[in-house]
Amino acid sequence: MVRRAAENLHEEPSLVVLDLMLPQMDGWKSAAVAAESDVPIIAVDRPQ
Repeated sequence: MVRRAAENLHEEPSLVVLDLMLPQMDGWKSAAVAAESDVPIIAVDRPQ
């Protein structure tokens, strides 16, 4: 899903804000995919 979203962008984003507690996918896997780029990432999580 992250790759598909990135493919639909016409410009590279300046920043990615990523929710690690995504309901339908693993936020950590998304973070690993996003980390392959040079775009800064802010990962958001909530305490259990």
